[in-house]
Amino acid sequence: MLPHGGYELLDDTDPAELPGWLVQALSVRPSPAISGRPEKPVARPGAWAAAGLARECDAIRNAAPTTHNEVLSRAAFRVGQIVGAGLLDYHHARAELLAAGQALVTARCRCTPREVARVVDARLPAGARSPRHPSTGTTVGKDAA
Repeated sequence: MLPHGGYELLDDTDPAELPGWLVQALSVRPSPAISGRPEKPVARPGAWAAAGLARECDAIRNAAPTTHNEVLSRAAFRVGQIVGAGLLDYHHARAELLAAGQALVTARCRCTPREVARVVDARLPAGARSPRHPSTGTTVGKDAA
């Protein structure tokens, strides 16, 4: 230590590297996740949910060029309602809707895969906020198809 309170470097060689275990112990770790995935995936959707998804995907594949966007939007919303009821896995439903929408891209209209995904990604969660159940056929929520 110097008289005015500072330190003087006596040896300018590089210090030894810290051992790996010490670096790991001193590293900042991300906080653990507070919760997992909000919904449980539906491994085997029931007949009602599977039929609803198939019906909506068929509607998308068969949509007239002048109504394809409306049909895609309505189908994604309705499938989202089944997802919101916990009867269909979100990721599976999204993949099926996008696959059905691919028929629009390749066959009858000028829409792009990005546009199809945009519609599905907007309307699927909107439908999930208004779940539809097979026993009553009723929906609960603010959004409408």
